[in-house]
Amino acid sequence: DINFSQFYELPLLRNPGLAGIFSVDYRVTSAYRNQWQSVTVPYRTLALGLEYKKPIGPNSNDYITIGLQVTNDIAGDSRLSRIQLFPVLNYHKSLNSEKDTYLSAGIMGGPVIQRFDPSKLSFDDQFVNGSYSSANPTKQVFTNTGFTYWDIAAGINFSSVAGENTRYYIGAGLFHFTKPKVAFQKQYDIVLNPKWVINAGLSKPISDVNKVIVYADYFMQGGARQIQG
Repeated sequence: DINFSQFYELPLLRNPGLAGIFSVDYRVTSAYRNQWQSVTVPYRTLALGLEYKKPIGPNSNDYITIGLQVTNDIAGDSRLSRIQLFPVLNYHKSLNSEKDTYLSAGIMGGPVIQRFDPSKLSFDDQFVNGSYSSANPTKQVFTNTGFTYWDIAAGINFSSVAGENTRYYIGAGLFHFTKPKVAFQKQYDIVLNPKWVINAGLSKPISDVNKVIVYADYFMQGGARQIQG
């Protein structure tokens, strides 16, 4: 899965339950990276997130957040690309009328467009007498170089205020729980493992103009574990 160094700038990739966890009406987040250019074909990744929240009604402290998370990742010689278009919906239930305490439940999902360009690849049988030429024929045949699959994620989040100004949250989410098949050929039963995540964050003012912000995530996917903070 896509992961940025500044992961905290893309909350929807951390947990759909984090959509709308901010103090204003809307939020726009973005990131771009171009890495390993001096070693091989660069890996390029673009992400854009849009969120808008609104109250349920005039006599309710509940509100909803609607949004969209878009990513485009291009990797390697074959220009293997994945474009994700994920609408998100999050409902925030007020648990305390006297302070900002909410339980939020969000869901995010949509199509993933995946493709590669075999003309950019080199194969063993294109080396003739020790010399390679892209004009040499190859027995490698690709019947499918692109397809679309559907993916979905869900999450919950508890957020509240401690003392006068300290805000905190803790959440959990599950990505790929439908285990989408991602192989280009139907005979290969390659699926994305479900990914569990636990999130936490805290914001505490230390003066009139400064504050400390802490973020942390713990991911579990297949046999892999990741902690970032």
